[in-house]
Amino acid sequence: MSKGAADSPIYHSRFKFYLRSVEERHREQDKLMIFCEEMRALRRDFSLRPSEQTLLFILAYLEVRAPGEWSMKTGRVAEPTGLSLPLREVARGPFAFLQRYSSRTLMDVTREYRPRHLPAAIFEILWMWYQDQADLLVVSHVPSPLEMLAAQCLGRRFVTLDEAAAGTGALVDGQRDAFEFVLHDLAHAHQFFKDPQEFCKQTEFFKQVSQFLQATGVLHLGDEPLREALDYLISDMNSHSQHLYSYLRAQLIQWRLRLENKSGEQEMSATSRDWVGRQLEAYFSAPEPQSVTAQA
Repeated sequence: MSKGAADSPIYHSRFKFYLRSVEERHREQDKLMIFCEEMRALRRDFSLRPSEQTLLFILAYLEVRAPGEWSMKTGRVAEPTGLSLPLREVARGPFAFLQRYSSRTLMDVTREYRPRHLPAAIFEILWMWYQDQADLLVVSHVPSPLEMLAAQCLGRRFVTLDEAAAGTGALVDGQRDAFEFVLHDLAHAHQFFKDPQEFCKQTEFFKQVSQFLQATGVLHLGDEPLREALDYLISDMNSHSQHLYSYLRAQLIQWRLRLENKSGEQEMSATSRDWVGRQLEAYFSAPEPQSVTAQA
């Protein structure tokens, strides 16, 4: 991590090797603007697929922040696809550095190389996306929690690719720069799509949550901790379906305890206990291994 990045609110990010301070982001913005301009030209000339566009965005950042040092060979050779853009067509202008790599096509890079300081999940989900094994939609804004929930109910997620923020060094959401934000979205996408069975369970869970929120209106009851917890659940939490269910249950219990002016160590009233139990039974099919009387 570069000097000055410790002042960032995202100091503890899993991507901290690639974080940069405000001053460093402003010094690199002109380089990134040139990369983004070339990406637009490539989109115009070759009709890039969204997965290819996102990979180029990531490769640009990797080259700017760790020039010539970010990659290592995996030892694998990608199966010929015949669909992705030949790497030699992309390796032009600011992307000429891609001539260093032996991959036949652009997307083959995700199989044959791996960033040294990023989770393998990032390139894995890009490959899944390219192979139509993940339904992702590129947007330039940050979707609201309810927008992300609606997408997940349909078995898809958004990926925010903010070229404007990349070209100005600005933070996308007040916390993450454009590079970290796209990595964050891809990491969540990997958790959502990597296991077909869990993908189906997560999708069904989010459908149940949507029905629950619409029927109960709990997002509009004025309890900010509950609102923040549910926003996190529906937009920024992809995990085992049982963990999602347990998290929701715990937040409902904590909310009812706050209504009763009780601490987390105290027990709910019978009325609150019955209310939580009825909601879980009415809207959720997930198994409940613990008694609802247990405290979060």
